[in-house]
Amino acid sequence: MTLNSISHHGPKLAAHDKYSIINCHTCGFIHVHPYPEKEELTRLYQKEFYQQDIPDYLSKMEREKDYWHTVYKNRYQKFENILGSPRVLEDQLSLLDIGSSGGYFQRTGNKRGWQTLGVEPSLPAVEYARQHGCQVFHGFFDQFFHQNRQTFDVIHLSYVLEHLPNPQQLCQQTFQLLKPEGILCIESPNDFNQLQTIAQNKTDKKQWWISIPHHLNYFSFSSLKSLLRKGGFKVAAQQSTFPMEFFLLWNENYIDHPEIGAKCHQKRMAFEQELYQNYPELLTDLYNVLAKHQCGRSALVYGVKPGKL
Repeated sequence: MTLNSISHHGPKLAAHDKYSIINCHTCGFIHVHPYPEKEELTRLYQKEFYQQDIPDYLSKMEREKDYWHTVYKNRYQKFENILGSPRVLEDQLSLLDIGSSGGYFQRTGNKRGWQTLGVEPSLPAVEYARQHGCQVFHGFFDQFFHQNRQTFDVIHLSYVLEHLPNPQQLCQQTFQLLKPEGILCIESPNDFNQLQTIAQNKTDKKQWWISIPHHLNYFSFSSLKSLLRKGGFKVAAQQSTFPMEFFLLWNENYIDHPEIGAKCHQKRMAFEQELYQNYPELLTDLYNVLAKHQCGRSALVYGVKPGKL
């Protein structure tokens, strides 16, 4: 069953070509309507995404790998804190990274002694990850799900759920693949948030965060947590990331000028690196407060599968 076979209803927030963006009461989150056909999405992520849409992504991530290793190291530490010391000390912890790209998140886990496995539909990204020592399943997650017999301590989805036509089904499937008290970690763009509204009013820009057919779903902290609870998870924690909308409020127009966007990204990385190195608890507290107020560029939510069902 696809989401197009479900009756969707809710206020229309935007229009884009043949699509509408609705705040769907049926699904509990904002999404495109109707969803693109499966064949279109398969072609996009197997043949076009890394090859045409983001051809420099893998090399860009490689240049920034020290920064991302710091970010990801802190995320693995969060996993280990939630799982608890007995499990961390007694087992080699396992992680499934869905939408694993070039294996950057896996590489940090491998260095920490985790056993990691990626799932990725794009062959160039798979080959790149394998060249760097990562184990990756080449294909879409539904293919992996029907072939796999493993269970995992953690399943990680970073900037994946907004691309998929059935987030509810994916949450149900990940629930089955997790060990008792295992973690599902979802990071998604935090769209239609208050800072975006303020920046939009200030700049008189269109809703620049709408990106069809790449982004089909538009989540918030609240809708992500609701999705996890409906899937059987207990919400253990939430975190935010740097609010890039700050730059728009500081009159740095990265929307119309990519070269400004690149400089803003460098500033954001430099800011976080300094705090990670010198005052990491301040950065953690800052992003926790932003999450409490539903602000920040990304919504990062941790769900835990109950130990007894």
